[in-house]
Amino acid sequence: YAFPSDLAAAPQGNKIAWVFNQKGIRNIWTASGPDYSPEKRSAFEKDDGQELTGLCFNHTGDLVVFVRGGAANRAGEYPNPNSDPDGAEQAVWKLDLGSGELMKIGEGHSPICSPADNRIVYELRGNIFTCDLKKEEDPFQLFKARGRNSPAAWSPDGNRLAFVSSRQDHSFVGI
Repeated sequence: YAFPSDLAAAPQGNKIAWVFNQKGIRNIWTASGPDYSPEKRSAFEKDDGQELTGLCFNHTGDLVVFVRGGAANRAGEYPNPNSDPDGAEQAVWKLDLGSGELMKIGEGHSPICSPADNRIVYELRGNIFTCDLKKEEDPFQLFKARGRNSPAAWSPDGNRLAFVSSRQDHSFVGI
């Protein structure tokens, strides 16, 4: 059976986005008010078992950021249900709602879009990476710190980021 998941609302305007799974093929769909007619926006065409999760809109609502692929197991292996010889990965992607262009940002998960500009943060192997969604730049590690660091939330003005640094027997919350 087909089913929707991962509903996200744009911070401005009247747009929503979600993942729709039809016969195992997952795609991003959007709708805009006032009529909210659904529209398929991505063009993944195979039932390859790769999840789409973590949807968020940039601050203006013209880009949707999401994760394609499942989490790695304890051995660091990503789910590859189709036994694709090229393997599988978990990566952060962006979808330009104006042009329909899909672009992989980089390996990682848990993206959080800034409420004030086009920056995002996401996690990769216990480190926090960032990039500007509108610039042609490679993502870079935001800072180096011990522990497993995960982005938690942006401040409302987008100038600060709260994160958790998990250690084996304790954790820190940082800003």
